[in-house]
Amino acid sequence: MSIVIPVFREEQLLQTIESIHNCDSPNESFELILLFNSAESDTESREYNQRSKIEVEEWIKQNSPAFPIHMVEENHLDDKLAGVGLARKIGMGEAARRLLSIGKEEAVILCLDADCTIDNNYLQAVEAHFQNPKSKAAASLYFEHPLEGDDYSNEIYEAILYYELHLRYYKHAMTYCGLPFDRYTVGSSMAVRVQAYLSEGGMNKRKAGEDFYFLQKYLIKGELDEINTTTVYPSPRKSDRVPFGTGRAVQDHLEERKDLQLSYSPKSFKLIAEFIGSIKRDFPRRPQIAEEIKGFFKADEWEVEWKKLIEQSRDLESFEKRFYQWFTPFKLLKLLHYLRDEYYPNISIEEAVSELLEVSGDVGDQLEELRRRDQF
Repeated sequence: MSIVIPVFREEQLLQTIESIHNCDSPNESFELILLFNSAESDTESREYNQRSKIEVEEWIKQNSPAFPIHMVEENHLDDKLAGVGLARKIGMGEAARRLLSIGKEEAVILCLDADCTIDNNYLQAVEAHFQNPKSKAAASLYFEHPLEGDDYSNEIYEAILYYELHLRYYKHAMTYCGLPFDRYTVGSSMAVRVQAYLSEGGMNKRKAGEDFYFLQKYLIKGELDEINTTTVYPSPRKSDRVPFGTGRAVQDHLEERKDLQLSYSPKSFKLIAEFIGSIKRDFPRRPQIAEEIKGFFKADEWEVEWKKLIEQSRDLESFEKRFYQWFTPFKLLKLLHYLRDEYYPNISIEEAVSELLEVSGDVGDQLEELRRRDQF
């Protein structure tokens, strides 16, 4: 296995390395790749990264880890392209190159962030999962954001509670709708086999949402597993590095530009559930579509697409495969935004979880219950 961590002005890098160092050893060897990165014009970050690199070198001397730490410096990236997507792409490309050079096409590339900690069984759990002959090309690992402690303010812990509850509500709502996309797409909690990584063209260069677009390729093909036998603990910190994502959502909430206490209306998910249910129930007849959803499709887009799907499908299984290559996780998200803007505004996340998923209690109780459901 190869663990890839992008490093950009990271304050908690040594804590993350310590967490890997404390892991129970897997049967096979593994290495850690640190991808120090910054834009060409960002002199300050380049100097910060250099200090971090020296700190890592000192840590290695003092701790003599049982695994190699390979440090790559890419501190002169094109200003227009520099960001987390490009950093992951370079780091994962280096991991693939190194693993292929020793004939390990089925080896695993793991993605972490430089402000995460992990359970001690992290490496063993991932190894055991991918050694199962039934395992798929990629996997999303179980995660939990810390909800209390001395590292952050109470306001940040409260914000991340609502944010994680939204993530879990969204995932379980997809299950409710009968969609095959009910997986998490969190960049610090994902893994992929080398050959599968290369066959899909590798990581994208997006400055935000790179994890969603990357894992979407495996989701659509039904090649994304879940590993729920270990836990990744991503940081709840606020951040303005990217236009969206966890850190930005927390910061926008704290600065009152976004209200994390609100989420999608259950009415939108119920309409989508009816749409998906009708497709499965009525095939090969044309399914019934609510007027709200019809309005989302441009002109005769649905009629044209439906006829094409029917003509190319010999049975329901082949139809569904083709349908979900068209009705992707991204199109689902766009549909939800359309329904939110045109029909059903966001409501209290606590109310939404209670109504759609029948989980009672306050937001803390609801998050605990959805975490429990995700683990079992």
